[in-house]
Amino acid sequence: MQIKQNEIEQTIRQGVDRLLDKDMYLLVNNVNERTISGRLAFYLQELFYDCDVDCEYNRFKTEPKRLDIVHDELCKELRKSHKSISPLDDKGTTVYPDIIIHQWGSDDNLAVIEIKKNSSTDKEDNFDLIKLKKYKSQLGYKNAIFLKFLIDSNDITQYEFRFIQ
Repeated sequence: MQIKQNEIEQTIRQGVDRLLDKDMYLLVNNVNERTISGRLAFYLQELFYDCDVDCEYNRFKTEPKRLDIVHDELCKELRKSHKSISPLDDKGTTVYPDIIIHQWGSDDNLAVIEIKKNSSTDKEDNFDLIKLKKYKSQLGYKNAIFLKFLIDSNDITQYEFRFIQ
């Protein structure tokens, strides 16, 4: 898959625009992040038709996806508050990206996306930012994207889109 970064951004933004147009109810009623990710993945699959788009896909071929974040001091602190990660995991942390755009059974990982709502804490955001960097450096994702939905008191939704280096 050879898709330029600006094309990836434009296509993901089209998917987000569809989500905001058709599924605003989910955002203004503060539904779970997984539900929002699932709907966005549905729209992205239509747009990235030559790819597989999955939520919480935790396999690298046949093995669980793992990131080595055990020795990173900041991650140690963040892991204490992150319910899905065991403090006993000393072989790397099994990870479940919110959305990935890839090809099943191959090393062709086009993009990984982590999603947050403005109700998330800075600690949770920082943990996702660290994971995104490690998805690129350890698992070979070509693009890592942080999306944060910002919903104000008038139910007006904007979003932050950020490529992570």
